[in-house]
Amino acid sequence: MKTKEILTTALLVIVSLLLSNELLKAQEFNKKLQKYAGTLATEIGEVEKSRIPVLDSIAESIIRAKKKYGKSKILLVCTHNSRRSHIAQMWLETAALYYKVKEIYTFSGGIEVTAANKRAIDALGRAGFNTSVSNKNSENPIYMITQGGGHSTSILYSKKYDDSQNPHENFIACNGLL
Repeated sequence: MKTKEILTTALLVIVSLLLSNELLKAQEFNKKLQKYAGTLATEIGEVEKSRIPVLDSIAESIIRAKKKYGKSKILLVCTHNSRRSHIAQMWLETAALYYKVKEIYTFSGGIEVTAANKRAIDALGRAGFNTSVSNKNSENPIYMITQGGGHSTSILYSKKYDDSQNPHENFIACNGLL
């Protein structure tokens, strides 16, 4: 799935959350990402109709978790935790920040460990995320990604779904955004 489709899907999930009485006001990012996210936010209607029930179910799970625990932790899972799950993690986090939906925490993992895909990280950079790498000569580099505007840094590297960085209780495991 293309980055644009993942973002549009993530935005649709967040808009569903907003309809549950969350504040609808855009959050500031660095200029390039702000422009890109704003443009894509207008394309929510392009999500395939067959995906709407799946996305609504994810949004309902997020709402239930927020009501029960005061926050929602979403673990995005794909096979290698190298491309799709990292991109989905960052765009779901960004969509929540963009619309100021509080207490949404995103994580990613896979069933196998390989390495974060440099092309996926570069795609995030082209969209406007600030990216850097701490150990680029490693077999599994660690990337630091942020939206700018004072937002916290996300640490991306290939890891299993049960990695110590990921939640181990009261979380939603999701591959439906991918």
